Amino acid sequence: MRRIGATGIFLLLSAVALIAAAPARADGVVYTLTGSTNSTLGPVHAEGFQFTAPDFITSYTGLSESELGSCTACALAGTAIEFYPSGSIDTIVPVDLIRFTDANGVVYGFFFAPGDFSATGTYTTSDYPPYIVSNVGILTVQNTSEPPGFLLLAAGLLALVGMRKRKTLIRS
Repeated sequence: MRRIGATGIFLLLSAVALIAAAPARADGVVYTLTGSTNSTLGPVHAEGFQFTAPDFITSYTGLSESELGSCTACALAGTAIEFYPSGSIDTIVPVDLIRFTDANGVVYGFFFAPGDFSATGTYTTSDYPPYIVSNVGILTVQNTSEPPGFLLLAAGLLALVGMRKRKTLIRS
């Protein structure tokens, strides 16, 4: 039977610690909107929600409040948060649009550049005067399908094993 050396124990404990510390991830794409209404369009109030989709949103998607991970003053009961990717509706300019009706029955729109719904990143709303004035918001799109923590763990373990083999070859 082979003894586990100090390096083996270190590798094992490191792997257990990293796996235990890794946050639980749901596979999919997380959309997080934080923003406020535009003061030129009426009273200012905060808006925001989080939604996890199985993949990037590339066609019209309507959601009820119960389908959202979180929601801040964002939807009138029974109405939908709607994602309209560029090209899914006729608009004066091509935009990725998030639209919903607030608790007072007012419809709000957050306009983003075409393609923002289908790529990871952080995006700010866009105005296209004189046609479209957007509410002010930040959309974060995060793909959680590939947990990078495990990729880093694997790379680190391979590096440690490689260093040990190199050390053994040098001593030979």
